Amino acid sequence: YFEWLYAGEVDLTYTGSAMARSRPLCGRFWWGCDDSNCYFRIDASRSLSELTGHVIIRELQFQLTLMLNQGGLCGSRLQRGNEREALGGVTVASGKILEVAAPLSAIRFTHGQTMKAVISIEQEGRVLERYPEHGTFELALPNSSQAQHHWSA
Repeated sequence: YFEWLYAGEVDLTYTGSAMARSRPLCGRFWWGCDDSNCYFRIDASRSLSELTGHVIIRELQFQLTLMLNQGGLCGSRLQRGNEREALGGVTVASGKILEVAAPLSAIRFTHGQTMKAVISIEQEGRVLERYPEHGTFELALPNSSQAQHHWSA
């Protein structure tokens, strides 16, 4: 809990539209960084055991793909353009929380920059859920002195 205390947080259940989802899979999205990694966390609003598919975090410069089989992590990868590589540091906790650490050097971001990202839940090539429904999240990475002061992962 405490390592995420000063992280950025988005409530994914708020859609801002009259056509709200009946039961969204994701509840919250968190992000933060330290000197070498950018951390992402997705809290599911129900058990991930129902999901066999991909959880994808897309940004203009990279894509993180977490492959799940009945909620269990069966692989992860980082893609930049045509380059793909396996990515370590991914965990599924209590069947409802996904956490991933992506090296800042691998995603080619530095402190103080802003990411424009989308999260999608896909199954057999079909998008089940997308966050936000339209546009992108703007995820500000703290400058290095803020990261050292606030982030504790």
